[in-house]
Amino acid sequence: MRPQRVAVVSSRPQLVAEVSRLCAMAGQPVEVAEPGPEVARACRSSALIVVDDDSVQAVEAATGPDRPDVVIVTDDADRVETWQAAVRLGASRVVTLPGGAAELLDLLALVGEQPGSPGPLVGVIGGRGGAGASTLAVALGWAFARRDAAVMLVDLDQSGGGLDLALGVEHVPGLRWPDLYDANGVVASLALREQLPSLDGMTILSTGSRLRGRESPMHSLPDRRAVSSVIDAGRRGGGVVVADLPRGSAESVDAVVAACTVLLLVVPAEVRAVAAATSVGRRVQSLCADVRTVVRLDQRCRLRERDVVNALGFAHAATVRTESGVTAAIDRAQLPAWLRRARMGRTARSLAGVILTSGSGAAS
Repeated sequence: MRPQRVAVVSSRPQLVAEVSRLCAMAGQPVEVAEPGPEVARACRSSALIVVDDDSVQAVEAATGPDRPDVVIVTDDADRVETWQAAVRLGASRVVTLPGGAAELLDLLALVGEQPGSPGPLVGVIGGRGGAGASTLAVALGWAFARRDAAVMLVDLDQSGGGLDLALGVEHVPGLRWPDLYDANGVVASLALREQLPSLDGMTILSTGSRLRGRESPMHSLPDRRAVSSVIDAGRRGGGVVVADLPRGSAESVDAVVAACTVLLLVVPAEVRAVAAATSVGRRVQSLCADVRTVVRLDQRCRLRERDVVNALGFAHAATVRTESGVTAAIDRAQLPAWLRRARMGRTARSLAGVILTSGSGAAS
């Protein structure tokens, strides 16, 4: 098991207090060691060493070339000796305190995070209201979880009533978007997932539901920086984020659309739905390079699958058919159970597999 604590090596009480405060903000356990015999043990059991520029020799003497990551903190970034020590230790960063507190907080938030490239961000948006985008977003989140992916289902559609309500977890304790308005810089992925409601392998970040009682839904999305920080946390180390997107434009929403690996435009096979989806598609295409169509068919549709795809001009990702029981499953908080036996569940699993395999989008 990888060590996850932070070792602080310093004999300066004020610096120790500041680094310890930042570790608490980042949710990281910390062990403080003054230069001396304790340093070797503290460094050996830590994932990150934070050392002041007067104590670097103690770390150098107590550790070998396979030492954990090192950050040197100083109050004078112009000292040549500090940079020479950074080179000897292979330090990843030299941070000046107190001015660099935000930078150090970002580094602390990443301690213990899984390495690797970010996972896919899959956006789902309806071509018109009631297209079934939220249901498909849940189905995709469920399907990715079936493939043992770390999945975060993110609700950005304020008019949708809250995905926590659709999944029956509106009363489950945990963070919602109103709790993350002040998210800044790097958000720790592990800590975030532990504090979100979860169901059937998915963590769920919802806008909040009026039925929860203890808080009102948000009236506006958090700013672009906060939303992007949370999305980045969900994708870190190969995690998958499925975002249920509103049709309207907003700075935060547009930032997510622009970051999408693939964006799925859900369009019922109806003339007016295709007309509405043309406008939505034009907007998202200006931001996202990989927009694909998911056609929804039912017995009342007069258009064929290829009619919808040809009219919109986007690649065809999948076709879903309206199935009985989905509304009742949502009302009874049994949507994941319904997906196990529904055709939509099979379609979502196939689509998720293609996205994971290709690293980009669904097959045409």
